[in-house]
Amino acid sequence: MFKVLLAADGSQASYRAAEYSLNLLRMDPAVELTALMVYPSGEEEFSLVLNEKLKETILEHMRQITDEYREFFREQGFEIKVELLMGSPAESIVDYAARNKYDLIIAGTRGRRNLDNLILGSVAHKLVHLADVPLMLVK
Repeated sequence: MFKVLLAADGSQASYRAAEYSLNLLRMDPAVELTALMVYPSGEEEFSLVLNEKLKETILEHMRQITDEYREFFREQGFEIKVELLMGSPAESIVDYAARNKYDLIIAGTRGRRNLDNLILGSVAHKLVHLADVPLMLVK
């Protein structure tokens, strides 16, 4: 079975990556697709200590976004797995893909954050350098 990890963050580029992932499922319905959303928390972010109420609010927002991905695929006749993590996005995606033996990571080129990177968003740029499995970036 071919395992695909979709980096999901609710951005337009991520939804385009989801559409590409849908094409893979249409070609081979046996593909196992997981949408992974990582809430950025760590050294590169503001160093806030998250209390439990704030953490639950963040997780609820993440669930709402990933429910949109789940519904998008369900409307097309496919069930996907959804995972939520907190941490450094690129590192968390690469680590999750390696630990769970994914064959391909699909991500959008620019995420939700307004960083003025000329070619790639910061997470996509890090994925290019960190990923040990094939990586497909969707513009």
